Amino acid sequence: MSALEDSIREMVARGIRDVRREIGNKRDHSDPHVQPEKTASTLSLYEPLTDLVPSMLYKNFYDLQQDGEKPYDINDYYKTQGMSHTGPPLSGLPVRQKLSQTAQAVDRDLRHIQALLATSTRPLDTFAHDIFQLSEGDPSDLVLEVLAVLNTVRHMASEIATHITHLRARYACKDIGYSIAPTSSNSEAKPVLTMETFAEAKKFTEASKEVFKYANQQGHFYKGRNQWKSNNNYRHNNNKRYRDRSLTSSFAITLTRPIGKPKRGQ
Repeated sequence: MSALEDSIREMVARGIRDVRREIGNKRDHSDPHVQPEKTASTLSLYEPLTDLVPSMLYKNFYDLQQDGEKPYDINDYYKTQGMSHTGPPLSGLPVRQKLSQTAQAVDRDLRHIQALLATSTRPLDTFAHDIFQLSEGDPSDLVLEVLAVLNTVRHMASEIATHITHLRARYACKDIGYSIAPTSSNSEAKPVLTMETFAEAKKFTEASKEVFKYANQQGHFYKGRNQWKSNNNYRHNNNKRYRDRSLTSSFAITLTRPIGKPKRGQ
């Protein structure tokens, strides 16, 4: 019976790979000016599948379950060695004291979301370990397919958690008044904002303010996308003695005083 099950699994895995290969071959790559895009396929839910995986019926953003309703106990799954399952702290006490109460509350919520994402990897890691051990060091094609899917899901969760780390740094700097947040590496466990990165954000923000101040004095303003536009009208808008040199014809007008009634005696 075990040999029959293995044969069926190998057949299913081979069929999945053949279908993927066939879909890829149908794309037309002959035109160098056309770059085909991958389109997501839609899965229609059916009862035997949803009976085994009822969470597929959830709408993701609206089905919040209470602790007593959860069909699992997170303690049944392993914690992966060397991995943090809680969000990193924001920073030390001096930086936190500068934040408003609202900013601190938002950061706590974002950190809680990071912890939920990190915790969701525990069942994935436990399942990956169990099926690899059952394969006795020689995983079949089906096991390799499952491990590849688990790896993709872990990548997605890690990407979201890392993005939230950058959001926390950006929101904290913005709340304090620093418009530029530093980009820090997540190669090691450390606070989102260290004193060094905090000082870096302050330095960059002050430097950018000086650039805008100088450009404003020179009669330029920022259009976006690294483009600057002249704003000479800003400098002479209220200058009553400004000579408009753009009018080079015989109709050139020199403004020597405000337009109005002539002075007495003229």
